[in-house]
Amino acid sequence: IGVTWSSDVFSSDLSNEDYQHFCLTTGRALPPGFPADRPESPVVNVTYEDATAFARWAGKRLPTEQEWERAARGRNGWIYPWGDQPDASRANVADNPNDSWSHVVGVKAFRAGLSSDGLWHMTGNAAEWVATEREPSAETLRQHGLTQDDWFVVKGGSFQQRLLEATTYSWDALPARQSRSDIGFRCAKTP
Repeated sequence: IGVTWSSDVFSSDLSNEDYQHFCLTTGRALPPGFPADRPESPVVNVTYEDATAFARWAGKRLPTEQEWERAARGRNGWIYPWGDQPDASRANVADNPNDSWSHVVGVKAFRAGLSSDGLWHMTGNAAEWVATEREPSAETLRQHGLTQDDWFVVKGGSFQQRLLEATTYSWDALPARQSRSDIGFRCAKTP
């Protein structure tokens, strides 16, 4: 993919515990429906603006789409973090044959789905905002209605999607002010 990258650049999905600490410290409101009783789960229901505010506060940033994809695909450019073979049992996705999850799980769940660089949930669980702006398609604009927002890329798929919709190269574009129960983020730092 041609991106300079090292495994110490990326964090795990950002947990509820870490995001709650940020909100308490800065006076920022918690996301709608915030589950304080699930500190190990990834924070969701955050906008792109929420994610970038946390990253700035932590002295980090959101990864670019290329950085995120390199981290997910590894040096071999795999389709999934674990290789090229589809195996929905390795991720928190809608068609996981072993579990019927209807929500995000802890940031350290699904060890079998680790990337070659040891990163968790690069496929499934919570989709993730990345720092790449993208013009939405005409069909996407029709689905969301016209908006004046900037649109940013979301990577990784979520627990609401099937594995084939959550490949390492798949993406979606959403308005920066949109939040959903299946979108979170992870941070990166400049090496």
